[in-house]
Amino acid sequence: MTISRAGSVPSAVKTWIHPKLGRFRCQGDAWGALCRFTSFMPFGYRESGRPVRRAWIPLEFETDFEESPPSPTAVAIATRLFENQSSLADKLLKAMWLDLQGRGPHSGMWWHGDLCAVRERLPARFEKRHPSFPVSPADLQTALGVRFIEILKLRFDDARPVAKIVLFAAYEREHGVAVLTDGKTILGIGYQSDTGFFRKPRKKKPGGTPG
Repeated sequence: MTISRAGSVPSAVKTWIHPKLGRFRCQGDAWGALCRFTSFMPFGYRESGRPVRRAWIPLEFETDFEESPPSPTAVAIATRLFENQSSLADKLLKAMWLDLQGRGPHSGMWWHGDLCAVRERLPARFEKRHPSFPVSPADLQTALGVRFIEILKLRFDDARPVAKIVLFAAYEREHGVAVLTDGKTILGIGYQSDTGFFRKPRKKKPGGTPG
């Protein structure tokens, strides 16, 4: 997708302006802009090996019909994400760290509870930081990099829009990694193209046996 920073959009292109998020350019059934997310700057990983710390990140709204503006619900999620970006960045790191350790909600991905496999997939340069890198949630900032953010119009059979934060990942360079969020909490982790909600824990039968 091609996105222009606020103020550089040609007059012939249909635009939509939000007081906090900026000026968005219509791209068929989506609206895109570069938005300032300074809390994601520490997520600097790139496959080239040179960290890229940028504050301006592409933000896109999916819409139901061509040129229709984002729904109020979608705008509310994007605004909440923008306003809570500092705490959400910390929650993202914590959620991914717990997933790698096999604790907390289950993502259903290969890396859940397999930190050893994650370490084996990391480029050799990460061993110079620590032989057992990563050793904390903060370490993941150098192994992840935010590519763009999408506000999805719906997920599966749930008609509520959610946001998807798409990341470069040093341990999953083929498919990329993404997280789902409502702007306050982390709802799921998965591949960039196939990101699902966390699996619900199986109910236990009387006596402690999962049903």
